[in-house]
Amino acid sequence: MRMVIKLINLMRIAGKGVDKFNKQQQTPLHLAVKLDFLPAVDILIKSGASINAVDCTGSSSIHMAVQGRSTKCLQMLLERCQEAELNTRNFDGLTPLHTAVDNGDLEQVELLLKYGAEIDVTDGKSGRTCLFHAAESNEKPMVELLLRHGANPDVPNYAGVTTAMAAQGRNL
Repeated sequence: MRMVIKLINLMRIAGKGVDKFNKQQQTPLHLAVKLDFLPAVDILIKSGASINAVDCTGSSSIHMAVQGRSTKCLQMLLERCQEAELNTRNFDGLTPLHTAVDNGDLEQVELLLKYGAEIDVTDGKSGRTCLFHAAESNEKPMVELLLRHGANPDVPNYAGVTTAMAAQGRNL
């Protein structure tokens, strides 16, 4: 841990900032999040690391915490970084909320919604909402959670199909 602190301080002293990136465009914060290394995440946030920087896949630190299923890391990022852009799509067209829904992670979905993720945001490839993703996967608890939070079952995807239409034959 001391080595991480020393490296961060050296970067700041040299005027380089803490958002330098590697060949995959990953910043130190990205790597700390991927490793679920909470002390390093904490120090990097305090040192001004950009939570909204994206890597070569278009994923932000929030995306990475959700992809890695690190709820503690996600919570730390959300609590300490009010500037977090929660509705940004990665290059697969997914927001962090879409990914949390696809992972079936009710706790992460609750967290993202609590901190302002847009519930009816559509993915970039097919125009499906998070509710549509949950219904397609027959994730009844997730569908119920999203509906409790006000998800609209009548938002059409790019083909004009709504979640309500898609869910008719799925016993949801």
